[in-house]
Amino acid sequence: MASSSVGYATFIDALCGLRGYQILARIPDEYLRDAFNLTGLSTEHPYFNESLKILLSRSHFDGSMTSEAAENAKLLYGMIHARYITTTHGLGRMREKYTKGIFGTCMRCSCAKTGLLPVGANDQPGVTSVKFFCPTCQDVYHPTVKAHTTIDGAFFGTTFPHLFMFQHTALHSAVNPRPYVPKIFGFAIYDEKWSKKRAAIARRRIRGEDPAEDLAKLPPRQAAMVPRLSGQRFVVFDGAIDE
Repeated sequence: MASSSVGYATFIDALCGLRGYQILARIPDEYLRDAFNLTGLSTEHPYFNESLKILLSRSHFDGSMTSEAAENAKLLYGMIHARYITTTHGLGRMREKYTKGIFGTCMRCSCAKTGLLPVGANDQPGVTSVKFFCPTCQDVYHPTVKAHTTIDGAFFGTTFPHLFMFQHTALHSAVNPRPYVPKIFGFAIYDEKWSKKRAAIARRRIRGEDPAEDLAKLPPRQAAMVPRLSGQRFVVFDGAIDE
């Protein structure tokens, strides 16, 4: 980090200026100085005081500190970052990045380039790198940018993307992803196991019952293939069949 950070005003500026680290929000100094926001971190981070001093320093960062000290400060920043981005102000900062497309878009064709959100597979640092969650297909993907693989997933945590979408529902695309259906010569491949379960749910719909519980037990692709009532017709994902 030191060799690529020369010329930045502060350590935090240098960190957020690293390649790929633009997905991190810039934490305001007032948030870092509020002891309440840092509750418990002194017992979780072995070099808490030294690292916090680096984060709060307004001295010009010339990259001369040891790599160990820099890594410790980066870890503390990430742990605080996971908390900050779940605050109202932090969610606003991340919304700006989301609307600019900084987090990238989903690679699935049916998601129509839905914006991704960073997520951690674990809230504990050192487990795995950051992953990206798609609000449309509800799936999680490995980063496609190599630099993102060096960012700890705990810097975002497991809560952030879901709280973000809960707070900013208007940003969620109305795209209803159509599942890919494998076909041979134009005919969908028959799967007896799932076909029987889909048929049973369809019969419940005919009787006017609510099959929500059974639908929840199906994989997303299979659930999308269950016919639904629309007026006097059954509508399926790829056409309509008269009742």
